Amino acid sequence: MKPYYEDEWVTLYHGDCLEVLPTLDASASALLTDPPYFKVKEDEWDNQWTKAAEFLGWLGGFLDVAKPLLAANGSVWVFASPAMTSSVERLIGERFRVLNSIRWVKDAGWHLKAELAAMRSFLSPWEGIIFAEQFDDQYGEAETALHKQVFAPLGRYIQTERERAGWTRSDLEVALGYASRSDPTRGTALCYR
Repeated sequence: MKPYYEDEWVTLYHGDCLEVLPTLDASASALLTDPPYFKVKEDEWDNQWTKAAEFLGWLGGFLDVAKPLLAANGSVWVFASPAMTSSVERLIGERFRVLNSIRWVKDAGWHLKAELAAMRSFLSPWEGIIFAEQFDDQYGEAETALHKQVFAPLGRYIQTERERAGWTRSDLEVALGYASRSDPTRGTALCYR
């Protein structure tokens, strides 16, 4: 795809992000996006979805396409309307590690030429910005296998020594302070703290 503008520092593309992003060969250090907010503006681009779930599906698709282009230590900044901030944060949390939910507080817009009496809701004086980071489980299943390899012998040793001492798991949990045992003559079993 041909860039819309390019110089030694910046390359800009003009088009649908879902069409442009897959054509890029990049490892970006930041993803900063101010997507449509879903029914906040009267413009067609902000009202192309009938339901919030459709909008979130689109946004999730965008994040799925953008994620592979973000470096392993990349930052993510996604703007959202006050009404959708928590839903957008959950969506981002499925793909990235959310670090913070920021509120950009700004003028409430009372200077607008609208009749205050005609407004049906309070005009929110903030926008949400979800700040997250890219994270990759670079070790994946190898980490799990290594964990089992390292700790399985230790677990077997503890189990063997516990059984050799004639202790049950409950006895060990009480001895370690993880649980307490009431008077057995009253019929009360193990109680976890």
